Amino acid sequence: MKLSKSNFYNKFLIILLLVASLCYEIHLFKYYSIIQMMISFLLILLMLVYFRIEKNNILKFKSENQTLIYLLLFFRVLNTLFGYLFFEYNSVTDIISSIIMLFTTITLFYIIPSIVNSKSNTENIFKETYIIICVILSIFSVLIKLNGGHFLLWNYVYVIRDASIYYDPNFCAMILGSGLTLGLLHKYDKKMVKLFVNFIIFIAIIFTGSRGTLLGLLMSILIYLIIYSKLEFRKKIVVLSIFAISTYIGINYLYSIDFFRTYQGSNDRFEMWSNVVNLASKSPLFGYGYGSTNLVLKTINFSYASTHNSFLDFLIIYGYPTFFIYIILILRIIIESLKVEGSRSYILTLIFMIINSNTILYSFGGVGLSSLMFTIILGLLNYSIIRKKTNLNNGDGEYTNET
Repeated sequence: MKLSKSNFYNKFLIILLLVASLCYEIHLFKYYSIIQMMISFLLILLMLVYFRIEKNNILKFKSENQTLIYLLLFFRVLNTLFGYLFFEYNSVTDIISSIIMLFTTITLFYIIPSIVNSKSNTENIFKETYIIICVILSIFSVLIKLNGGHFLLWNYVYVIRDASIYYDPNFCAMILGSGLTLGLLHKYDKKMVKLFVNFIIFIAIIFTGSRGTLLGLLMSILIYLIIYSKLEFRKKIVVLSIFAISTYIGINYLYSIDFFRTYQGSNDRFEMWSNVVNLASKSPLFGYGYGSTNLVLKTINFSYASTHNSFLDFLIIYGYPTFFIYIILILRIIIESLKVEGSRSYILTLIFMIINSNTILYSFGGVGLSSLMFTIILGLLNYSIIRKKTNLNNGDGEYTNET
């Protein structure tokens, strides 16, 4: 039986998301580098197959953001090379990894969005696969919680915060939060299914005890309701009032059960972040290179793998010029997306991920599930902008694929 192009892409996306979802699994995390290589191999394979099947290349994606992407890719490799030459914080392996990330970024930002947008069936499969993964993770979370911290291979008896099958509750919350925002505006055949999906994912997020994710969800939904919602003014006021009252009651309840763990304060992160800015100023043009974060932080007596802030990690790794290119790229996509009808669920998810990036680490072009989804969603919004401009130039009207 001959495998059609559409079926190949659909199956590939499912496999990609499933493999990426195992990156932070508590038993497999010690093999994280191997899983990373597997995902990178899959993405590079997809790039080669895509070029062969479509007989195309990324140069067809003409947009104002194209120059920013190529500059970003170029400087990330160059900065890592400089970091290797002038500092002792990275290695030849890191240089190779930065080159591999160049190809994974192109695949995630350009090729997968092109595939996802090619047919509504592929887009639904992509979104629903991710949402199903989040539902499965949430079910495991509930079962672990109900069973006193035990379930099958997962044992969290000494950990108050639940992390489903993962080693870290914050990574779990980030993935689940993205699934929730993606699912809130997704069209389901039955309303009860939508209610169940959103409810169980939300409950699992609460079980993680992730303050950053919860606040990120509330802020992103509020921003979306104010800026993007198409509700009439009166209805919008009613919805915002209900949202405000529900949030007030919910936060007071969570505060009463010590969900926010105010006794922990900021876990010395604010002190670390101020020191990181000083560190970045010592190598402002080129940063310290890919893979340097852990060793750089040790120079200021912080034994962390990252700053727990994606933007600050990016700053110390790549320096100020590359950092500003990155920020400008994100802002341009967000601003241009305001003018595009469609992809509303992607906008909500992107807002959530950007807000939550201040409390957790993921990278543009990375292959962990949260990094992978962040890059794809940016690419999907960028693709919708290109589609709109192309259609207008061809006299076909605006691209209005509402999701």
